[in-house]
Amino acid sequence: MITISGILAIGQTSQKVRPQKFVIQSADTKISESDLVKSSETVTKRLKNFGIESFDVKSIPGKNCVEVILPDDKNLEFAVKLATKKGVLEFYETLNWQEISSMTDAVKLASLLRTETPVSTAAQLGCTEASSTGRVNEYLKTTGLEKRCRFLWNDLSGNTKCLYAMKADNGKRSLLKGSDIETINVSNDEAGKPASINLRFKQPVVGQWAEITKRNIGRSIAIVLDDRVLVASMLRSVITGGNCQISGKFSEAELKYIVAMGSCGELTTEFTLIK
Repeated sequence: MITISGILAIGQTSQKVRPQKFVIQSADTKISESDLVKSSETVTKRLKNFGIESFDVKSIPGKNCVEVILPDDKNLEFAVKLATKKGVLEFYETLNWQEISSMTDAVKLASLLRTETPVSTAAQLGCTEASSTGRVNEYLKTTGLEKRCRFLWNDLSGNTKCLYAMKADNGKRSLLKGSDIETINVSNDEAGKPASINLRFKQPVVGQWAEITKRNIGRSIAIVLDDRVLVASMLRSVITGGNCQISGKFSEAELKYIVAMGSCGELTTEFTLIK
């Protein structure tokens, strides 16, 4: 068992606080001990970046598992996400409601998404309860649009899930990837509260990003994590320097989660929560 600890040890927490523990297991039954340790280190970086100061991360090679112990349940939901997400980050151009509705039965899709008055230029096609996404997915399979777009749901908290369409002409996938990011951090507002995300791309893709923004002014670029949409922000102008600011209706925890996932790299393999 190999332990990677946060800033404070769990044993130093107050006796009144009940520690929370969960275990994740590698989908690769033949994962090497070194790769398991690398994933443990990535989980540790994500938790620290998110702002959790007290935790233990234990790599258990014999069981292909990683155990995470938190001082309380305050950050449990996001800690599980930070530990189990592979971390594949991608940037996509999106299709709006007007474009999608011209390709399929708009009335049917709107009814499934409970969208009474769709916004024609919006990247968000509509929302529904998490339990109803399967029914929507089954309908989308019948539309024959898989060569023109990829339909993806959002990733953040809550029982309501919202649908987006990524441009994927002839199977073309993302524009840029997480490895193209140089820096990403949370930006505070005038009151000192976290309000948005500052992102800078690496120099080799700055020109590519400028071209992407030029052809998408007034449209949304989606940031996708493990095939789930983190954010789909509308571009207001051409961005020539590789910098951009992402704003929206995010909670502080959501902002920190996006930054942690964007700055700490991928796990070596898929992991699932087992207890």
